[in-house]
Amino acid sequence: MAIYTCPGCGQQLDIPQPGLAACGHCRTQFHVQPLVAAQPIDPLHTPAEITVPLIISGVTNLLAGLAWTATCLGAIIGIPMLTLSIFEFRLYSKNGHIPAKKFSDSVGIIACFEIFAGFFNLISFVCAMVILLNRGKVR
Repeated sequence: MAIYTCPGCGQQLDIPQPGLAACGHCRTQFHVQPLVAAQPIDPLHTPAEITVPLIISGVTNLLAGLAWTATCLGAIIGIPMLTLSIFEFRLYSKNGHIPAKKFSDSVGIIACFEIFAGFFNLISFVCAMVILLNRGKVR
């Protein structure tokens, strides 16, 4: 049984099955649609708009960090970029194992560091912007 509201008088009615129904109060006849169960939200699902830029940024920070570290004074820039890429890979590996909201919050923090890395790696900056713009899609 499901509870429906009469379109004529607003009375709450218990109707056992979908089909044609009549209100016992005002005699209005109306069609009752079957109830459809809501799709459950997967609490571990993170949109690809967040995970793909995260792994792209991780790879490019790794490569850029190695390139910067190979230069004489570039270790000052390269070592933090390598460290950032390690954190990006670790967080990416947790996708699907922690709640999406917690994952999104962690990605937001890393995206802030990616913005700073973007001074030396433009792809990291673009990925950070994409991540920050799409964090609102996580429920």
